[in-house]
Amino acid sequence: RAHYDKETLYKILDNSLFCTISFCEKGTPFSIPMNFTRIDEYIYIHGSCETRIIKILSQGVEASVSITIPGNPVISKKLCDYSMNYSSSIIFGKFEPVNDKNEKLNFFIQMAKKFNPNDWENSEIPQEKDLENVCVLKMKLKDFSSKIRI
Repeated sequence: RAHYDKETLYKILDNSLFCTISFCEKGTPFSIPMNFTRIDEYIYIHGSCETRIIKILSQGVEASVSITIPGNPVISKKLCDYSMNYSSSIIFGKFEPVNDKNEKLNFFIQMAKKFNPNDWENSEIPQEKDLENVCVLKMKLKDFSSKIRI
């Protein structure tokens, strides 16, 4: 069930709309759901620069990102054999801030294409001020594993 190739990882990432990002702050664990977009060998997230998750992840702390695409329940005659089909990945690493305005804009365009593939062109392109008011972070996809139960 385990997979360690980028092709499997990319398929899972490209077919999921949200992830859960986990990290620790002062010994307290946090797991926060976020939407994300993969561009090449990075995943990107965004949010208000004032939020806890953006502030902490911007400092380069270790984080994990988990993605799960649920499948159908697995029904069994034995109660203890019930299960669930799924595709999942977990990624480990550090996020880094994206400061380049063109890279930020590309992220927002790619996210719009992912979330609204048939009508994204009707969304307003962010102005420079908009790009300055939103923080975008990215994590390189280098330490990961995937698991599939079909």
